[in-house]
Amino acid sequence: MIRARFAIGAILTCALLAGCGKYEERSYEIGYQGEARINPFLAASRLIGRFGHTADRSSGISRLPGSDTTIILPADSVPSFGSAKRLRHWVEGGGHLIYLVSGYSRRDPVSPSAIWDALDEQEHPLLDEFGIEIVAADDENLETELRIHSQDLTVDLPGDDAVDVPASLGEPDVASGSAENSRLLSLPIAKGRLTVISNATPFRNRNIENHDHARVFLELVDLHSARDVLFIYGKGTTFMKMLFHYAWMPLLGLAALTTLWIWKNLPRFGPVVPMLDGSSRQFTEHIETSGRFLWRHKASAALLAPLTTHIQRTFQKKYPHVGGSAEAQIDYFTEHTELPREEISEALAGLPARDPASMTRIVRNLKLLVESL
Repeated sequence: MIRARFAIGAILTCALLAGCGKYEERSYEIGYQGEARINPFLAASRLIGRFGHTADRSSGISRLPGSDTTIILPADSVPSFGSAKRLRHWVEGGGHLIYLVSGYSRRDPVSPSAIWDALDEQEHPLLDEFGIEIVAADDENLETELRIHSQDLTVDLPGDDAVDVPASLGEPDVASGSAENSRLLSLPIAKGRLTVISNATPFRNRNIENHDHARVFLELVDLHSARDVLFIYGKGTTFMKMLFHYAWMPLLGLAALTTLWIWKNLPRFGPVVPMLDGSSRQFTEHIETSGRFLWRHKASAALLAPLTTHIQRTFQKKYPHVGGSAEAQIDYFTEHTELPREEISEALAGLPARDPASMTRIVRNLKLLVESL
C-alpha cells in the first residue's frame, strides 16, 4: 500500500514539474550540404539535364571543347588576353559562350547591395577583346523584363552596372534593355553566339526557383543548338600549370640534371683526401701539389705570373732604351725569336689558360723568351 502511494506521488510530482517549464523552437540556417555546398549552379545543371542537355564541369579552359558546346564561364577564368583571343576564335567558329561578369563565386554574398563592390577591381580581357564596356545601369529596378522565343519573362539582376555592346558586333536579339545599356544580352557572332550576364545571382541554387529564373536560364542555353553544356569554375589555367601538365617529363629531367650539377659544383673546403702518414715531403712535391690545386680551381694565371714578371723585369734591366711597354717587348721578341707574334702576345698577357694544351704552349713559349734574354 505504501509503495503504491509512493509511486502515485512520484508520477504527480514529475507531471507538475514538466508543466512548469517553457519550450521554444528555433531554426538556424546551416547552408547547403554535399555537392551543393561547393557548386553554386548544381540546381541549374540538373535543370538543363532534365531537358535533354548534358551538363559537365571543369576547373579551367586549357582545352576548349568542340563548337557544339555551350560554355558557362565566370570572369576570373579568363586571366589573359591570350585566353580571350582563343575564346573569341572558338565563338566565331560556332560555339556558344555565356559570360558571367559577377555573382559566380560560392563566396559571393547573397545581398545584392554588396555583390558589385569589387567589380571595378576585376579585369575583363574577354569583354575588351569584343569591345564590350561595363557602364552604369540606366534603371534602378532589379526586376528585368526579357523576351526570349516569344515569351515575356522576368528576372532579378542585382547590381548597378550594365554592358555596352558596340555597333560593330551587331544588334542583340535578346536584351534586357538597349544594346548600349543592358544587364543581360545575347547576340550571334559569326557562326556562334555570345551571351553576357551582368550578375549570375538569379541562377544560383538559392535563387533559381524565384520568378522566371529557371525558364530564363533554360531559354538562354537553348538559344544555341548545342546539347552539351560545360560549367567552368575557378581561375583559368596558368602557364606554370600547363607546363606541369604537358611537360612534366622534360621538367623532371631538368630537375635531375640541375641537382647533379649543383652536387658536382657545390663548394666545400677542398677535396676529400686520405690521412697523411706524417713523413716529410720533398720541396718539388709541395710545388706540384700547389700547382694542381691552383689549376683545379682555375687559377692558372697565378702559375704564369712569376714567369711573366721575371721576363718583364729582366727585359727592362737589359734593354732600358727599348722601352717598357708591352708592344715594345712584343716587337723585340718577334725579331729575336722564331715565335709567331700572336703566341708571344698570348704568353706575355698573363691571362688564365683555357685548357691543358694552352697551358703547355704558354709555358713553353715563356721558357723560350727567357732563354732569348
